[in-house]
Amino acid sequence: MIEDPKTLKSPMTGGEITLNWEWREMEHSGDKYRVMFPYFRCEDTGERFTTTESDGVWWIQMLNQYCYKHGLPYKDEIIALRQRYGLSPETMSLIFGFEEDQYSRYEQEVFPEISHWKLILMAMYPDAFLYLVEISKGVLPRQEYDIITARAKEVVSLIGGEFWELERHLTRRVLVTPRSAENGFAPISLPRLKTILLTVLNTYGEKEATTCSVMNTLLFYIDFLSYRQRGIAMTGLAYSAGEFCPVPERWDRVYSAFDEIRMEPRLKGDDEVVVLVAHGAADEGVLSEDEKTIIRMVCDRFKDVTTSELFAIFAIFQQETAWQKCHQTRGRISFEDAFELKAL
Repeated sequence: MIEDPKTLKSPMTGGEITLNWEWREMEHSGDKYRVMFPYFRCEDTGERFTTTESDGVWWIQMLNQYCYKHGLPYKDEIIALRQRYGLSPETMSLIFGFEEDQYSRYEQEVFPEISHWKLILMAMYPDAFLYLVEISKGVLPRQEYDIITARAKEVVSLIGGEFWELERHLTRRVLVTPRSAENGFAPISLPRLKTILLTVLNTYGEKEATTCSVMNTLLFYIDFLSYRQRGIAMTGLAYSAGEFCPVPERWDRVYSAFDEIRMEPRLKGDDEVVVLVAHGAADEGVLSEDEKTIIRMVCDRFKDVTTSELFAIFAIFQQETAWQKCHQTRGRISFEDAFELKAL
């Protein structure tokens, strides 16, 4: 995540710096990709510089576009595949026939060879991974081979067949748009979406009258701030511009999809409103520290706003370029507008 320029000093003079953005065309393997490039500017000298964190933002934008174009798995999916079986990156490299540190490097945003990437994509099907383990029997220590095989068979039994198809159906029912630029290349996952919703509700608090419209707006800012700060969104939702607030695709299904989230009546002044209430704890291990920070930033930004006036949050959103460009047609909001956020 990009550092706050208020916490950094110029490496040239030790003075103040500003964070700036510009569109650039980057090239990889003969393909060109349009990315928003962040850089810091020394106020004393006018010189530009970047950090490892800021370079990571344009890099992940390019990596995600590359994966989408070639139909390849994303970085988080590569990590999730290994974690599904509880294996080390070194063991994964052994199973795939890679060099010892290759799988670890792929988890660190290194562009894999397309042949490697497609092999990883095939292995996301449990039966295919079990077959790869079987043909790697000669290079795996006997005890480790037995353990991995048992784990792989367990995964096959858990997420194979009808159960696997049911999960896919439920996910597609709520998260309609495939992973792409339209939803900020966020992972498509119902457990992850549920965790985000519960985290927002538990952070924001019931007394803030978290109506569906308020939640719509909070999720918009969480996704778009995440895209600006990290190069990737969080929820998997795509947004259109409504009359007053952003509207996640199939928002009604989103809020009714989980038993742990319920709609309940609350008094707001003299008015009765229906609010979303958390009836469960969020799985803390699902989100990264950067993602939790972004949720806190958005919730803290709007807590006082909706305490004093429920509709004030919509007035703030209506100052955004995202709404002004799309509200008359109720059109889809582009994640490119993340770099013009005014409220955060």
